[in-house]
Amino acid sequence: SSLLLRVLPVQLKKNAMPNKSPYSDIQREKVLALRRQATPAEQKIWHALRQLRFQTGLKFRRQHPIGPYIADFFCHSLACVIEIDGISHDARMEHDKMRDVYMQSFGYKTLRFTEADVQKDIESIINTILRELKITL
Repeated sequence: SSLLLRVLPVQLKKNAMPNKSPYSDIQREKVLALRRQATPAEQKIWHALRQLRFQTGLKFRRQHPIGPYIADFFCHSLACVIEIDGISHDARMEHDKMRDVYMQSFGYKTLRFTEADVQKDIESIINTILRELKITL
């Protein structure tokens, strides 16, 4: 039995899975860049979503890859994507529709808010999220 104890840790190390992300290096770099370059509205809603975690236990991920897209915020347990649309999204409405259809194909509900609305009234945005996801505090 002492031989087994000596050999087992070595075998576990040798056969252990590498600590490697399932996403490509390019996608991972893009995610990290987006996190570093978060807009004030994204920072504001991220802070509010993190506070929600303490009240509801829900965990949101920031800049989460889903297929070829990167969701601004994602809650796996509720299958929900939250997108914060800036001025650039005005010219990308068709792209956003395709993205929403892609998310829906996985059963994910997409909630979209403008940066201006987040900056103006974060409490109303959080209440809308809670209502849309049928969450009571």
